[in-house]
Amino acid sequence: MADTTLQTPYATAMPYVATKASAGWVDEYDNQRLMSYDLYDDLFNNTPAQFKLMLRGTDEKPIYVPTAKGIINALARYVGKNWGIQVKSNAEDAELDPTAEVATDEQVAAAQNAFGKLIARERLLSVFRSGVPEWLRRADWCWYVTADPLKAEGRRISVRVVDPRRYFPLNNDTSDLSRVTGQELREETMVGDTAAVLVQTYLKYTDPGHPDYGSEEPPEGFPITYQVQAYDQKDFLDPTKRKALAHPENLPQTILEGITALPIYHIRNNETTDDPFGRSDLSGLESVIAGINQSWSDEDLSLAFMGIGMYWTDSGAPVDETTGQATSWKLGPKRVIEVDEGTSFNKVDGITSVEPFQTHISGLKETAQATMGLSDVSVGTAENVTAESGIALAIRFSPTQDTAVNKNAIINGVLTQMFHDLKQWFAVYEGIDMGEVVVTSVTDNANLLPFDREGRWQELMEGVTAGVFTPEYAVSVLEEEFGYVFPAGYVDDLTAANAAKAAAADPFASRTGAEAGSATDEELAASADATQE
Repeated sequence: MADTTLQTPYATAMPYVATKASAGWVDEYDNQRLMSYDLYDDLFNNTPAQFKLMLRGTDEKPIYVPTAKGIINALARYVGKNWGIQVKSNAEDAELDPTAEVATDEQVAAAQNAFGKLIARERLLSVFRSGVPEWLRRADWCWYVTADPLKAEGRRISVRVVDPRRYFPLNNDTSDLSRVTGQELREETMVGDTAAVLVQTYLKYTDPGHPDYGSEEPPEGFPITYQVQAYDQKDFLDPTKRKALAHPENLPQTILEGITALPIYHIRNNETTDDPFGRSDLSGLESVIAGINQSWSDEDLSLAFMGIGMYWTDSGAPVDETTGQATSWKLGPKRVIEVDEGTSFNKVDGITSVEPFQTHISGLKETAQATMGLSDVSVGTAENVTAESGIALAIRFSPTQDTAVNKNAIINGVLTQMFHDLKQWFAVYEGIDMGEVVVTSVTDNANLLPFDREGRWQELMEGVTAGVFTPEYAVSVLEEEFGYVFPAGYVDDLTAANAAKAAAADPFASRTGAEAGSATDEELAASADATQE
């Protein structure tokens, strides 16, 4: 069992880690962080490499139920739904500041083209979708921007996701302990026979290791630096004893001209004050998941014994008449066992129902799902939902919706900053000036609840019948929300068809209207007076 002397946000995970994978290039806090990633990955993937059960009576073939995977995937359906980017002019924002520079149409078009190609080339839509479950279970999501000036024009910038096990933020600003002044990517390697760690380091001007640290020039004028260096894992954590090693990828500290923002964008799940990393949505549920697996294994064991049967006797083992040696009992259909007079041979009465197990397991699963903000509507197990009103379904779904909206705000905040900073990279490495173009990360928070097609159809038809909705509006909704495709001029044809249908139902309506329209006001008034008399 792992050592939990140091109390960290990962304390609830450490009792379930089978082995402590200590690394010489991380401290105890980061060691527990890395072990928690392994644990939550094993829970999700249903592999017991680091997640062990304590089975009662036997440790043979325990059952590991993919509870964590079901919970995470259910929440991932709603987090980041329909994610994408929005590229537009800053004209609306500039209205509040007459001195602000407004992006030109050419700059907006250039930004739309560049970002569109970047997203397609780097497959960011699929990367995002596959990354959401990883983020929910690991709690940390790192997006990494790089550039290679030697590549062909239009392909020099890359955006990819890196394993958070490699990411280590630096905080060397004593005036603000929450400020990240640098970032490291660490990777284990070998230099000859020496266990080493290869470190890529990015530093801002606010870090003491930056060559312009302490300068009085405007901060906007200070680009970040980049360095690659291999170190001996021994004494790596002690800067005074750290030993640099020769490595073919070593690169001296280099200034990245024109780039002022650190390139790793860290999205923290369930972020808390003063904690540099996020917290997994599985954090605190480890014992519940273990209890579910334990109950399934105990139930499986009980069913086996109930089906096979367990017997007891005080007569001793049977004796082979030929050899005089003790032999085995022969049990099975159409067999009769003879025992000596005064001895007993009986079956042990076992359980007659596994319903208590099932009730217990269901209770544990419901607790875990409720903790995650998931209801039966969210996970797709609700029954008779068609009989419920829309407001009832919305209330049952609201915990999931609130959870997803909050997580979307975290995602969009960080990725919007990344897309804003990417304009610098395009200017430096691709020569594309995007000016004050606004690029934002967006998700669909309005349509998280599954579309109620039948209810929406009824609402539209009732609105048209009551005269609240025009046919033009109803047709536009059917196209946008239902996916119908209507031919050009369909609304005009529909209006004409409805008019013809009404005329056929009341052939005198048009004549009455025409005659009434030809009468003078005085004639109509006189007719009304005569009718009253």
